[in-house]
Amino acid sequence: MSGNVYEWCSDWFGHYDDIRASTINPEGPDSGVSKVIRGGYRSNGVTDLHLTHRESISPDESYNFVGFRLVKNTLTAVNQVIEKPNVLFPNPANQFVRIQSENEIKNLKIINSEGKMIYNDTIEDKTFSVSNIPNGIYLVLLMNNSNKTIKQKLVVER
Repeated sequence: MSGNVYEWCSDWFGHYDDIRASTINPEGPDSGVSKVIRGGYRSNGVTDLHLTHRESISPDESYNFVGFRLVKNTLTAVNQVIEKPNVLFPNPANQFVRIQSENEIKNLKIINSEGKMIYNDTIEDKTFSVSNIPNGIYLVLLMNNSNKTIKQKLVVER
């Protein structure tokens, strides 16, 4: 992403003097007068074209060399609805998945990271194949005989 435009960040600009070098994604102060911009842009020298390069800009200003990145992450929403304990084994899976539940499972739905349902079917036993499902993270909805839906995250890796 470096080199096109600076990326506008939500953090207020502050000095990192107090933060240990091992901190991942350090947050700025709670308030300030300028926001962080990162990454440099095409007219910068090569020494400034990297993700860790940071500058500051007032939130009231705009320039044609500062932009922002749109991010959609349905997996964040998925992680908030996952029920514990996990009933899908193995997880991550590469061939077959076994459902460990005391209740009978009558329906299985698999939803991909774009929110599209890629599988919806009844299941006879508590095993299903993921061999035709690409690598990724999925939301699995299991409906039991009492019409309760169990939500689980499934990772498919080969």
